[in-house]
Amino acid sequence: MDFQCVPPDKPSRGSGLSVSRSPIALHADAHALFPRFPICVLAALLAGCSSMGSGATATKESAEHPASALSSPQQGSLNPMQRMTAIKKGVDDLASGDISNVGFVDSYLSVHLKEESDNGKLTVRRGNGGTFAGLAVSSVELRTMKDNASHNLLIIDLAEPGPEASTFVRTFWPDADFVPARPHAPGSAAYWSAKQGASTIKIGRPSDKDQITSIVFNRMP
Repeated sequence: MDFQCVPPDKPSRGSGLSVSRSPIALHADAHALFPRFPICVLAALLAGCSSMGSGATATKESAEHPASALSSPQQGSLNPMQRMTAIKKGVDDLASGDISNVGFVDSYLSVHLKEESDNGKLTVRRGNGGTFAGLAVSSVELRTMKDNASHNLLIIDLAEPGPEASTFVRTFWPDADFVPARPHAPGSAAYWSAKQGASTIKIGRPSDKDQITSIVFNRMP
């Protein structure tokens, strides 16, 4: 008689044992099927099957979720320096990536960008929700020049304010410039500006709080 390990998401077949049942029920079933096996041996075999099932589940989950979601822990579990480091990694990934590639942006930010306008020179795509470095995102906008896709602008607006903007910028870009909000321009916001590779990174913050609210990657000429 065969002893068949069945992962939790698959039903048992024939004389196999499903490891999704309770440990007590499993031990009783195993002992009924293999009365000559010592209980300790059966317990060890069942533990091995359970481990196999857990591994299969983990593999399935990693295949279904984007790389950014798996590599970025939730910000609430991190201390301030870890939170800033996670955001900087996200900035590095996007700054070095091809943000003219809509599929890359969709996958990295767990968002779905839809074309909203195209005037023949500039294509604008927008999407709601998503995540960036473990932070919830409210909206994403990607602007791409028609004649040269490498000229683009990516705007990430956070759902909730992030870490201290000034501390974050001074930690990673000591020479960054601060641009205050324009007092006579409605909706104008202050931001920090720093150059990284082909992108100008802008770390937005509200005029009354020193917290990160948006991150912009500007590759426009």
